[in-house]
Amino acid sequence: MRYAGYDLFQKQVDGLRTKTITGAIISIIAASVTFVLFLSQVYLYFKFNVSDHLTIAVPTRFRSLEALIASRAHPSLLLNLDGRGKFRNASPIILQLHVTFPHIKCQDLDIFHNGASGEDFRMMHGKNAVTFRAPNREELLKVALDTKAEDGCTIQGKFAVPKVSGSFGVSVARSSWQTILMNAMFHMTQRHEKHDKKAYDPFAGGPSQTGKSFNVTHYIHTVDFGNTAVFSHHPLRDVREVVSNESGLGVASISIKLIPTKYKRFWRKVKNMFQISVSRHFINPSTLASRSSSTLPGITFMYDFTPLEVRRAEEREGFLSFLANLISIVGGVFVTVRLVGSFLVETVNISKKR
Repeated sequence: MRYAGYDLFQKQVDGLRTKTITGAIISIIAASVTFVLFLSQVYLYFKFNVSDHLTIAVPTRFRSLEALIASRAHPSLLLNLDGRGKFRNASPIILQLHVTFPHIKCQDLDIFHNGASGEDFRMMHGKNAVTFRAPNREELLKVALDTKAEDGCTIQGKFAVPKVSGSFGVSVARSSWQTILMNAMFHMTQRHEKHDKKAYDPFAGGPSQTGKSFNVTHYIHTVDFGNTAVFSHHPLRDVREVVSNESGLGVASISIKLIPTKYKRFWRKVKNMFQISVSRHFINPSTLASRSSSTLPGITFMYDFTPLEVRRAEEREGFLSFLANLISIVGGVFVTVRLVGSFLVETVNISKKR
């Protein structure tokens, strides 16, 4: 009978309240259920719900597109929109680049941005914006190819780009490429003089024909535009592209779609970042030759910004709602158990009278 002291649903018998073991068991079950529901409610209260909204991207000084249209300055701003509804005068963002070419030396590589390469690129972004150096041991291990550090090159740095569509990349230096073309033409001429009519690829065969062995196999450590969204997959990080054709040449073309995102974490300020969507394809040298393309072998990034903006926010249930749910759970469990217990007791009493 000692467990009967836990009975919270005392029964009236001839004007008195009595405690029973059955009532104690029901009370313990009710308390356990209440405790579990209480913990689950506390967990749900401290758990953040993430909501996403899609809006039109507007300058940060306007709270909404309606505010932009209602402002007196909106005609000049709207005239400054490009064909896709994006602002041309938007502040630039920092682009970070880290790429390793294990089979091409630094002297044979060049970087370009919107058509500016070599000295033009350095005048545009500064001499120390991007560095060319031999890859270290960790970078070579990521590439996972049998190569030496002195035979490769790592391009690393950062520079500012405007928030409009553009392109950048790393390619074989034009002077080195011209040397390859001259050597290739020389070997083609020799074969023609010997009346060799067999199928011939002037770029195949490595250094014996072209004078240098250029293989544009590369490893993208990272390409970041400003702050990249931490909650989504990064398609331009730790990407290995192995060129397996006979010449080792070609152009790795990567199209990047940048989605402006405002991320609001609970009790923190709004953080501007970008989500990245990527499509890639490889252009073989035969395709470049058939199109008479002036594109140099290497890797090319073409980027564009969407006129839409994603707003992502962490939200939590209000304290008053949490308190109301908590009281409802505790009260509801005990009221339900009391009703069930009373029904069972009355049923037993009726059966005994019969």
